[in-house]
Amino acid sequence: MADEIPEPRAGLKTALVFLMLFALLGAVLVFAYFATFNRPVTTVILIRHAEKVVDPNNPDVDLSPAGQERAQELVRMFADSGVNAIYATQYKRTQETVRPLADKLRLPVTLVNSTATSELVRQIHSEHRGQTILVSGHNNTVPEVIAALGGPQLPVIPETEFDNLYIVTVYRTGKAKLVKIKYGSSSTAEAERGRAKQTGPSWDGYIRRGKVQVRAGGSGWSVDGVGVSHTEELYDSSDAAKYVLTRLKGQVHPGSDLLPNGQVPFNVTKTPAGTRIAWVCGKDLHYIETNSYDAALALLKDWHLESCD
Repeated sequence: MADEIPEPRAGLKTALVFLMLFALLGAVLVFAYFATFNRPVTTVILIRHAEKVVDPNNPDVDLSPAGQERAQELVRMFADSGVNAIYATQYKRTQETVRPLADKLRLPVTLVNSTATSELVRQIHSEHRGQTILVSGHNNTVPEVIAALGGPQLPVIPETEFDNLYIVTVYRTGKAKLVKIKYGSSSTAEAERGRAKQTGPSWDGYIRRGKVQVRAGGSGWSVDGVGVSHTEELYDSSDAAKYVLTRLKGQVHPGSDLLPNGQVPFNVTKTPAGTRIAWVCGKDLHYIETNSYDAALALLKDWHLESCD
């Protein structure tokens, strides 16, 4: 009598194997779901330091009276908003901007070097996940932190603007959403008390530098009725920005040639068509173009470009 092949038993085993695989896959999906959606939402509030005292001989200046008033505005806005941690850089102007709020909330101000963006973001993710964090930085570091948190790439904050406030919401999936608002008195209003007035909205995009597309932004200004355009190009390092500056036509002048007590070197190009003045702040190359050299100097004075942060 021939042996019978136990087909039903083999089919049962196959079915059990598939059931186990589906159960395992389901467990993985459930774990992934809870691992993702159980992560708390993290809120990071970022500001540039408030208005500072202009003193080219002191790289670590205090806030001006206008800056101290803006710091008090942060107390009014965030005293009851659930801020859990406050960060600033090694410079007094960033610490003094958040000190009144820190005192009100009885929170320490944690210092992180202005060049250590990656360390700041690491601390936010590892020590403050699900919390609300306030960060006081500089016009070039605030956009860096926003991008490192997963937000968009923003241009450097204009030298004359101190009233921007950015709220980055980092969601459970790791994606981030940015909201930008204004707070306190208008920086534009303060700037317009000088000779220079912004004549239109800022722009943000790319320009071609040789064969390379460079992230850039800018704005239009009027100085006593004379038009001046301002452009800033964003580079990966200060050395890269300084290299591009050296490749521009024109003559390099020490800052004191253009502004009293000036410390920022300027590249000046004069042609029958007008004047271009270029300089580097941090990782960014700036230049203004106008048909009036006097208007260009007036704009630099209104922007307090004896030094830059």
